[in-house]
Amino acid sequence: GPLVSLLQCANHRPDHQAKLNQNTPMSTPRRVVVVAGQSLSHLISMLEFAAMCLRRGLAVTVAVPDPSLTAPAFRSTIGRGTDLYATVLDVFGRIAGARGILVNTFDALEGSAVSALRDGRCLRGRATPPVYCVGPLIAEGEEEEERHPCLPWLDVQPERSVVFLCFGSRCTVSLQQIGEMAKGLEKSGHRFLWVLRAPPAFAAAGGGPDAALSLLPEGFLARTADRGFVVTASWVPQVEVLRHSSTGAFVTHCGWNSTLEAVVAGVPMVCWPLVAEQWMNKVYIVQDMKVGVEVRGYKRGGLVRADDVDAAVRQIMDMEPERRRALEERIMAVKKSAQAVWKEDGSSCTAFTEFMMQTE
Repeated sequence: GPLVSLLQCANHRPDHQAKLNQNTPMSTPRRVVVVAGQSLSHLISMLEFAAMCLRRGLAVTVAVPDPSLTAPAFRSTIGRGTDLYATVLDVFGRIAGARGILVNTFDALEGSAVSALRDGRCLRGRATPPVYCVGPLIAEGEEEEERHPCLPWLDVQPERSVVFLCFGSRCTVSLQQIGEMAKGLEKSGHRFLWVLRAPPAFAAAGGGPDAALSLLPEGFLARTADRGFVVTASWVPQVEVLRHSSTGAFVTHCGWNSTLEAVVAGVPMVCWPLVAEQWMNKVYIVQDMKVGVEVRGYKRGGLVRADDVDAAVRQIMDMEPERRRALEERIMAVKKSAQAVWKEDGSSCTAFTEFMMQTE
């Protein structure tokens, strides 16, 4: 699942637009062209990759997508016979002609999947290009003159007491689902930090971000004022929130960048996938890594009732001490593995060095 999200900055065939120019004089830095997807979260990891290239002396061009463009980027499935289906097949068909594939993961996290890719099981009958696992690509938080308002609130909460709910930079849920989420959070009795985004149709009607608060049940904000914080801004410092000592669980849509950020922060996840490969990521988080639990009681596209939201939060926050300790030991082991990969001789550091050597 995670390997579906290949970084699109591999230096492709000589005729590809994103190739590295090897014919320039030695005085001119070699250039990497980074092409990001439509999602803001994807752009963030690509910018971190660009920063790594700059720190190592490469010139970088980042192609930022036009925000006015529209594309069916969040369809879970693509119908056969459509132009988009043909385009996707064409793009992935070119992978065998690439000079390398860079992936935002690390060997210790996805050993079996990486081995399958390297061994040619994903490109049967064709040679597989070198695979460079250069993750986790997570930007370090920069010091801001003004901290986001949610951070001072977290500062005064007890350690590991807050449930953080965020479904990425683009995913939203229905009006009815927002109501059920609010009821479930209130019923759970736990502290929460909720990034609330209105559905596109509601947002398009205007009223600004704070208008989303009108979607909450009457009296919800007043009843939870002593233990809840609702954010309606389009952006929150997710990395800082996850690394904060007060954060005890992460209710996530299982986007790969969010998954990596939770792993690096050592925060267990409550998995609530919505679209695309998020469903595969959920299986990996819950069944393979065993560092999270899943929201039960609903099917893809269905409604999660308040009782199931409450139960999902309690699965982590009210977990029996011995089980909670085992869960934290597993997530901390993965966290330590992630911290090691960018140290000297770490797997991702070595892979990036090999990638650099190939561009010479």
